[in-house]
Amino acid sequence: MNTADQEIAFIDAFILKDRRERLRCLVVNPRRRKQFVQELAHFKWLDQRRVKDLAPSAQNPEDIAKLLRQKGAPDICFLVSEDSALDRKQLPLLAALQEVVGHGMGTFISCIPGKLAYFEDEDQRCLLEK
Repeated sequence: MNTADQEIAFIDAFILKDRRERLRCLVVNPRRRKQFVQELAHFKWLDQRRVKDLAPSAQNPEDIAKLLRQKGAPDICFLVSEDSALDRKQLPLLAALQEVVGHGMGTFISCIPGKLAYFEDEDQRCLLEK
């Protein structure tokens, strides 16, 4: 699955229905994609039916990785991030979480495209599951 397909799968699965078309247009247009990535800092369009909160004691890379693996996450995941060093990268799950958790940069870690992900921004940390 190419990067655009991964981003579209994420949008279709985890974003509010009334925002999907706009965000799809942003991610497929290289000149406008930056606008989407900048919005990740305070992202407000997650479909709350897909959000699974994490216990405060489990908000560390190791516990999150364990939980994602229990749900079927593979070893390698795909990132969409406001941090340009991480954006559109594929990384081992634990390494990705170590780069993201606690840093407050808006980032989606897609484990199973359109089915399982982790999201963090300046306001929240959560699993996303469909």
